[in-house]
Amino acid sequence: MVILRQQNRAFGRGFTLIEIMIVVAIMGIMLTAGIPVINRAFNRDELGKAVNDIIEGCKTARDRAILQGIPFEFIVKESGELAVEPARDNDSSQPPSAQPIATRSASRAAEWIGADFPRQFGEHVAIELIDVN
Repeated sequence: MVILRQQNRAFGRGFTLIEIMIVVAIMGIMLTAGIPVINRAFNRDELGKAVNDIIEGCKTARDRAILQGIPFEFIVKESGELAVEPARDNDSSQPPSAQPIATRSASRAAEWIGADFPRQFGEHVAIELIDVN
């Protein structure tokens, strides 16, 4: 009889199939309820991202203008594309040798600048007004 009691104890130490199924069901419910929170954490708000891109674009244009000594423009296109480019002069009818040095520098700078800042707004973001002080 002593041997039978020891064998019964060995079988009673594990989990039953019903207990394991209940734990798996609870974990599934918790994961399903947490998906929207996880999704929001990984996908930032489009409007917040657009605001940060505009602020970063203004800072980038200012930094480049200071470092290179030529004016830069922060451009917001109708398609939602953002770019930082050397400022264009309206009088481009002059030959390159007659243009001011800043204009010639800007055209050379445009060759290697511009690839690191192009951004695009999300499809649900539109700008009505930008007010710069």
